[in-house]
Formats: sequence, structure tokens, C-alpha cells
Amino acid sequence: MQLNAADLEQAINGWNATIAYDPSKLQYSTGSFQASSFIPGFIGLEDLSKSTDGVVNIGGTVLGSNGSGEGSGTLGKVSFTVADGFDGEAELQIVAVSLRPVDGEQIKLEVLHTVCLLYTSPSPRDS
Repeated sequence: MQLNAADLEQAINGWNATIAYDPSKLQYSTGSFQASSFIPGFIGLEDLSKSTDGVVNIGGTVLGSNGSGEGSGTLGKVSFTVADGFDGEAELQIVAVSLRPVDGEQIKLEVLHTVCLLYTSPSPRDS
């Protein structure tokens, strides 16, 4: 899953996203978070402390650098695998996002962006 920012009006040097999912259907692929170059010097972090409950926090910050990003772009990407309980449909939901502006206080947003994963069996080929 790719995470994107659109039309950020302020330069940021850190961000965090909370992703919720059904752990009986999906599993977060530990270590899969790959930060983009949107924020130069960005150090990505994964918080898996609630992953057994179906919540993972990903994001990061810039340490000791003047790196920042603004406008629109890709923040990073993460991977999930299908669990034994996958029944052909599962949802991933981004439920919260925090942005750390270069100037000013942290901005916390409650959001609900849903990605629905569906599996349909391939149709047999006509002879």
C-alpha cells in the first residue's frame, strides 16, 4: 500500500499514520515500511505494539537535519500479507494522521480512508 500526501500547505519534517485492519484476515509485514525521498533525511519508524489487535503506526521524522517536504508526493509504502482467515475480502483503514510542520505545533487529523481488498477467482477460459 502506498501512502501519499496531497497539497500540503506547510513544510513538514515528520509524519505518522495509524492503519487499522482485521488481524484474522491480514498481517502487517514487519519491516516492510519503506520511506520515500519526499522528506530528505527522513528516518522511518514502525510501532507494532498493537499489531495483534490490528493496528500499526508508521511514520518518522528528521533528526539533526533541515530536511522537509511540502506539496504533493509519496510518503512511503507498506506491505500486508493475507492471513489464514482471509475469506476473499478485507479492509485496510487509515484512521489517523499526524503531521509535524517545520514551524508550529503538530497537526493531528482523524481520517477514514479505506482500501478494500477483494479476491475473485479467475473465470475459466473458453475453449
